Amino acid sequence: MKFFVSLVIVVSLFLGTTMNPQAATTTTKTTVKLDMPYKSQLTPVYAPFGCEGVSLLMALHYKGYTNISTKKFLDGLPKSKNNPFLGFASGNPYKNVNGVFQSIFPAPLTKYGKKYSKKVTNAQGYSVSKLKLELKKGNPVVVYVTLDFQSPKLAKWPMGSAGRVKTVDNMHVVTLIGYNQTGYYVADPNRKSSKKGKYWVSKTKFENAYNSLKYAVIVS
Repeated sequence: MKFFVSLVIVVSLFLGTTMNPQAATTTTKTTVKLDMPYKSQLTPVYAPFGCEGVSLLMALHYKGYTNISTKKFLDGLPKSKNNPFLGFASGNPYKNVNGVFQSIFPAPLTKYGKKYSKKVTNAQGYSVSKLKLELKKGNPVVVYVTLDFQSPKLAKWPMGSAGRVKTVDNMHVVTLIGYNQTGYYVADPNRKSSKKGKYWVSKTKFENAYNSLKYAVIVS
């Protein structure tokens, strides 16, 4: 292992939240990294389609806005039969429902998040530059990307009153919690532990996945 001495002073900014007083942001001139506790959508609650809810819950917990359990939080999501623009399509993040694009898009997810804090914002359309500005402020961002940051695959899905909508077929949602000059740091709920769930993604892969939809929700 090679060690080096950085000429940049690392500053740890402790966020004064009531429920998580030791949550910190590590910043340098080129790096931001939020020390956000990790939650999995696979254990102890198995919710293979619960990435949106669990990603938002991680951000809310980090900010100290709630200590609700994962199961209760997911059960409380607004539901829709098959329209993710209105609520969680199928209403069940715990199992596969054929023919339904099982997701909840930024508008209804934001509305749900506002039950826990008014500082939850729909950031649909935000550029990556704007996302970085939020991270600098110590704000985690729920981002709609792709599973394992693969290339986006587009497909049309029936979405109730919205009709057949072209979207990213291999969509996945994670919490963006940092960046540096070469990549982005995420908390991916589709892992069983923090060791594997928090990792760096190359700049190219992240931006290619995120820019396919530019769907995001900020917790400030």
